[in-house]
Amino acid sequence: MSKETNNQKSIAILIRRLLTGRADRNERDRLDEWFNTYRRNEGNLFEVGRWFGIRNRMWNRIEAQLNQSKTHYLSFTRYALGTAATVLVLFGIGAYLYWGTDITGPSKGTETVLYAGIGEIKEVYLPDSTHVWLNSETTLRYSDNYGRKGRNVALDGEAFFEVTRNEQSPFTVHTAQSATQVLGTSFSVRAYPDESQSVGVVTGKVGVRPVTNGPDHKDYLLKPGDELAFGIGWDIPELTHDNPVDRFHGWKNDILFFEARPLSEVASSLERKFGVTVQLDKQDDLANKKFTGVFDRQKLPEILHTIGLSMGITIEQPNDSIIKIGTAQRFHQNDYGY
Repeated sequence: MSKETNNQKSIAILIRRLLTGRADRNERDRLDEWFNTYRRNEGNLFEVGRWFGIRNRMWNRIEAQLNQSKTHYLSFTRYALGTAATVLVLFGIGAYLYWGTDITGPSKGTETVLYAGIGEIKEVYLPDSTHVWLNSETTLRYSDNYGRKGRNVALDGEAFFEVTRNEQSPFTVHTAQSATQVLGTSFSVRAYPDESQSVGVVTGKVGVRPVTNGPDHKDYLLKPGDELAFGIGWDIPELTHDNPVDRFHGWKNDILFFEARPLSEVASSLERKFGVTVQLDKQDDLANKKFTGVFDRQKLPEILHTIGLSMGITIEQPNDSIIKIGTAQRFHQNDYGY
């Protein structure tokens, strides 16, 4: 991925934080600077003409959200909002806006935000008795019109849902890169920022509309044992069948499943679960190496030992909060590339 693409992806994430009221002053200042740059050189972004129509449709939704929110936003012009809309679509960050969701409710309404912190698994019930488990560092949001104007929730992180059946009111989970809809079933959605995303079905049927870089957007109907994986930079989602369903929700019972997962995502999972910082040696390109394994209620030292042996890498923990991962040669050379 080019430096320009990485920068625009980063901007897209900042825009999403802004629209959900989570951007701090430094992030708003960075967006101000970015918008001014593209105002002077709009050709950098709008050379792909097919996104203009999407940009215009997105603008109306973004403007409505800005008008409804009490959060201090940038003084966006219509031009700037159009620019933001295009970036959101290009990088899949604004899917929950584009697919027609309004999780903020009416302008005078309120919003419920549920959060599970680092090392925490939270079990909650929604107003319709839908049962939800939130994995570590996960946020789930829904408006006060939940159940009256559909059953819409926004997810940032990972959750497992046991949905109360209601054929007159579909249940929809909106993430940065997908919309997942059911009538009544049990399924998992994994949607952490900067990681591949997935939907796995345990019971019933689930409809998924992912956002990809491909020319066409396709809806998928998943059945028990199916998993759909996708993410920013993926042209085509990957659909697999007959997966062991325990893999979709093992984390509820303190079981970690990794199936050919990039080491960078494994590291992120360990950071969220154990509250540590994992540093991967950049010079060895370890982030993209794949790891497969299952850890059933094992402690962090055991997990690190297993990963190190199976991948032929060296793992050191100089203190309780820092873990360093690299090749044995890199450690011996005392040339750790952070």
